Order: sequence, then C-alpha cells, then structure tokens
Amino acid sequence: MNKYKEEKNNLISLANSQQTAASSPLSSVWVEASAGTGKTKVLSDRVLRLLLKKVNPSKILCLTYTKAAAVEMNERIAKRLSSWAVDNDEILKEDLKKLLGNDFNSSSQDDIIKLARTL
Repeated sequence: MNKYKEEKNNLISLANSQQTAASSPLSSVWVEASAGTGKTKVLSDRVLRLLLKKVNPSKILCLTYTKAAAVEMNERIAKRLSSWAVDNDEILKEDLKKLLGNDFNSSSQDDIIKLARTL
C-alpha cells in the first residue's frame, strides 16, 4: 500500500473512532465542524444509540443549524430503522457492530438485535 493510501486509511479510522465516541449516549457532546465532515451522521448515530438504550424518543432533543440538516437526519434514522426491521441477522449484526463498537458484545447481542428489529 502506498504512503498516501495508508495515511488516508489512518485518517478515516481516526474519524470513525471520533464519530463513535461523539455518538455515545453516555456523554454530553457538542459537535461543530465544517460542511461534509459527518455532523449529521454523528447526530443520527447518537439518536439510534439512545433508542437502543431504551430512551423514550420524546425525551431526545436534537439541534441543527438548518432545517435541511434536520430533514436529512430524520430520513437517515427512518431508513436505518426500516432496514433493521427486515435485514437478515448477519447484515443487522454488522450494522449494529459498526454503530455500537465495544457496546455490542456477545452477551447482549440477542437482546440488542431484538430491540433493533422492533424500533
């Protein structure tokens, strides 16, 4: 692998780990960044993680700078929840593993999968 690709992969890995940390329902976070850096993804992932922690949706407040961002976030969440209801187990497990990281451990996988399918 050439140096450019290796550096790019390292930056992508760093961005993914930072986005996962920012989407944690255990933290209070403020995300401010340039356009196209993943703010809507982080906020959408955070809402999904809160829902998987059984937080009442009426208790979740999300602030965005624009109405377009709010609409985009809503569409992403709805699409993801819809896919969770019908995806096969392997695809769902992979998606949940990417979303939850270390919080998706083998002892709670079945419970999380069942909950994800009902959201």
